[in-house]
Amino acid sequence: METLPEAGLLDFLLSSPYVLDLRETYAMHRKVGDYSYYNELVWPLPTHFTPRHLYKLKVDDTFVEPLPVMPWEQAEEEDEREDRDSDSDES
Repeated sequence: METLPEAGLLDFLLSSPYVLDLRETYAMHRKVGDYSYYNELVWPLPTHFTPRHLYKLKVDDTFVEPLPVMPWEQAEEEDEREDRDSDSDES
């Protein structure tokens, strides 16, 4: 008497070394691991490089020179001045 194809498939799966036993599956999934964030895996943490009191210090920045004005910024300022002058002339 011939068996259904499902019986042959079940025999193949049960004899396969890659299918785990129910107890092995239970032992493997018994504990759920803790999720670790990326910044917990990176070492050393960025805070290790920065002293905590650094941002509390008052720094004298009077010696710092201002950034140079770029030519396109000067052109924008001149356009704004011309607009203001033309608006004041019309009033």
